[in-house]
Amino acid sequence: MNSLLRNGVILELILFTVLEFCWGQNSGIESVNLNAERENQIWKAVNSNKTINIPATVPGGIYTDLEKSGLLSTPIYYRFNDLETRWVAKENWTFSRSFNVTSDLLSKSRIGLVCHGLDTVSEIFVNDVSVGTSDNMFVRYIFSIKDFLKLGNNTIDIKFQSPVEYAQKAWEKQSSDYPVLPRCVPANYNGECHANHIRKMQASFAWDWGPAYPSSGIYKDIYIEGFNGALVRDSLLFITSNVSRPSYTRATTWNVTAQVYLEVADPYEPGTIRLEVSTKNGSVVFEQDVILTENQVVLNISVNVTGDQVNLWWPNGYGKQPLYTVQVLYTSNNYGETSLKSMEAGFRFVELVQEDIDFTDVEKGLTFYFRVNGWPIYAKGSNTIPIHVLPERVTQEMTEWLMESAKEANMNMLRIWGGGIYESDNLYSLADKYGIMIWQDFMFACSMYPANTEFLESVKKEVDTQVKRLHYHPSIVLWATNNENEAALRGNWYGTFLNYSRFAADYIKLYIDTIKTEVNKLDPSRECLPSSPSNGLETEDEGWIAKNPYSNLYGDVHYYNYLADGWKWSIYPRTRFASEYGFQSWPYQHTLYSVIDKDQDAYWNSTMMNHRQHHPLGQAEMRLQMQLHLPFPRDHKDTSTFETMLYLAQVTQSMAVKAETEFYRRLKGLLYSSGEGLNMGALYWQLNDIWPGASWASIESNGRWKMLHYYARNFFAPVILSPFINQKGEVEVYTISDSKDRIQALLRVRLFQLDSLTPLKDYEILIDVDPVASAQVLLIPILFFEECENSVSICLLYFTMFNVPDNFLFLTYPKERAVIQNPNIRIEEITSVETATNGSTFAVKLSTEAIAPFVFLNNQRNDITGWFSDNGFVMVNPIQTVYFQSKNYLPIDEFKEGLEIVSLHDVIDL
Repeated sequence: MNSLLRNGVILELILFTVLEFCWGQNSGIESVNLNAERENQIWKAVNSNKTINIPATVPGGIYTDLEKSGLLSTPIYYRFNDLETRWVAKENWTFSRSFNVTSDLLSKSRIGLVCHGLDTVSEIFVNDVSVGTSDNMFVRYIFSIKDFLKLGNNTIDIKFQSPVEYAQKAWEKQSSDYPVLPRCVPANYNGECHANHIRKMQASFAWDWGPAYPSSGIYKDIYIEGFNGALVRDSLLFITSNVSRPSYTRATTWNVTAQVYLEVADPYEPGTIRLEVSTKNGSVVFEQDVILTENQVVLNISVNVTGDQVNLWWPNGYGKQPLYTVQVLYTSNNYGETSLKSMEAGFRFVELVQEDIDFTDVEKGLTFYFRVNGWPIYAKGSNTIPIHVLPERVTQEMTEWLMESAKEANMNMLRIWGGGIYESDNLYSLADKYGIMIWQDFMFACSMYPANTEFLESVKKEVDTQVKRLHYHPSIVLWATNNENEAALRGNWYGTFLNYSRFAADYIKLYIDTIKTEVNKLDPSRECLPSSPSNGLETEDEGWIAKNPYSNLYGDVHYYNYLADGWKWSIYPRTRFASEYGFQSWPYQHTLYSVIDKDQDAYWNSTMMNHRQHHPLGQAEMRLQMQLHLPFPRDHKDTSTFETMLYLAQVTQSMAVKAETEFYRRLKGLLYSSGEGLNMGALYWQLNDIWPGASWASIESNGRWKMLHYYARNFFAPVILSPFINQKGEVEVYTISDSKDRIQALLRVRLFQLDSLTPLKDYEILIDVDPVASAQVLLIPILFFEECENSVSICLLYFTMFNVPDNFLFLTYPKERAVIQNPNIRIEEITSVETATNGSTFAVKLSTEAIAPFVFLNNQRNDITGWFSDNGFVMVNPIQTVYFQSKNYLPIDEFKEGLEIVSLHDVIDL
């Protein structure tokens, strides 16, 4: 069901967030936490022939267990360990432990084993009796085990099949005349084959930015619970308003309806269901007596909340994110048991607006943007991949740092990419807190997939589990059924044209008839896109597989071009919404030195570097971008140029993504005669790294910001200046605003040659910046640059405006060694600054004698978490102070000791 139809009819619903169900919140219900380690009751992991028998951690995974036991090289990402440990994924592993059962637990009429994360294909035994199987990493399984328990000591064994062998056998079992393609990932990935045949993190079989570690284990909570009455298993919540159209004005009344899913042990047992919503002034409560007549019951219970009792939830940069507690409580009258689901709610309107650009000419396409509480929102952000290839390695601190970094970079949207995992509850709760909208893919990416009955049933359970788990978060604004599979099918990426009609029928059966249908049933308040990229409503009109899924007139587009000039805006598509785009780089050298051998591996095309570069031709493409724009080392294969090459790769990545993003933001207010333009979203690929290696990320796997992330903070700022050279050779400057306020300020433009800190021209103009607008404010004539025409130096324009990030524009690329002067950059002093934060803040005072392009500061230590106030900048003033904010306390001597600084001049003699 579409929340916004082509004729403009809007289904207006509002959603809010709920904390994941916790069995410990219940009263009178007996439980056994199988995560806990007790004497003689710890988990053990054993391989098939029992030659390995080691302690296991739950939640956890087999790679971590083996590493802790000293059976794998440490650290796990060091050099070629991803190949040397490949045997682990080809073993069957059994996880076992004993546990105690009391008479109180045995007395309960229903006892279930609840498994939130079994990775992946397993059979579960209690006291040597099979109680069920699993085949999907993303499904919550509940097995009835009362009949198999005994008083006192009991055993549980979970026997996992090798994910690699299971996928291989599934490939072999399929019909030979209709293989589900592709047969394998590209050889450069150094991965395993047939990930599309197992419902597991697809990237765990390797991707073009990460290694293959197809793990086995219990990666989420597992516990036993017994009860006599009923349990609240899930609760979908819907809020409707009495206003006819979404508006930033407060609604008069909200209706809050909880659709409560109860598991019933004693049908016809009387009980009470209670819904309570906290507000600014207290709480609103409704309570109802019920008699539960079946084993599985769905109840609807509602309350009304007046509009003045709550404030609206806004995306980052548009307002605050108030959250309100919502509780659903079931009380058993006969047994005195209670089952509680506690929730944090955020009230907001969200629409995905797909309307005709021109009602008189439908060939010009449809809009594609998000409107929140009546405001058009320009989506600014990135795409996330799994934080670690082994889910158990992801800590709360890692997730918090990632989300805090996104917020600090002025992002308001993240796309959870479809080849990884549905993220932790912690990530979505932080998105709620920080106002980061979530575009949520389902976990299908870059492949065709089976569509047999068994596979579709498993997928249906997956959708049911994840939508019920995540539905409540106000941050989630969109579902998408897959990543790039519509484009892959239509574009014949894997040879699907040989049997196109069969692949197309199965595509629709999986994504439309199963996933989208199930999502629409459970969550009719959000749009569910058929794919990404996709033409949205136009894709639906074309029978769910568009002739051109990359159309600039509809939906979202993924765009990559590594062979053209990445700093040139004119190569990029005039798309409605850019949901993927980017360029590669490498991490900072000291990040790499933690996982490579500095003596053997530290040169550009070493065996180790090529092993870490999973993208075909990736090293050559990065080298091309460097040679187009910057001084290039004379011998890039030499170890002495290694750190230079890493630095240049980060510069070219940052500048290319900057050019592309600013182009998309300028398109916000531009409509071409073709119908192209009116861009309302820029989500670059990608936010985070899964390991230290070549990737498109702006944040390294240890949390360090790359140069790109500093650039992102500037090009995603609420108001930016965006200069560029138009096709006539003139310089245009746009002001782009996502602010709700009108701004009036002086724009200063300075023209420099790189050999002098004294500007050739210095010009100021008073400008008005309209709210939520993109507008050209200045056209600089060619005569402005007459001093540069016959100069041997490079000219640079530098733009400043109060409370807006500085910006710059090279009139020609700084690729000639002779024109780059030695700036003699020095750190004059470093002082500690008192702040209200818990961490440490240091002021770093820099001096320069000449224009210094791409000044980049870093600390050699990999355990320091923090960011600079600016980095990768062009230094045009003789003195400049930047600040470093450490998240945790850091002695100033430790910060000073590891501080490094580099600029473009430092590479020209190499």
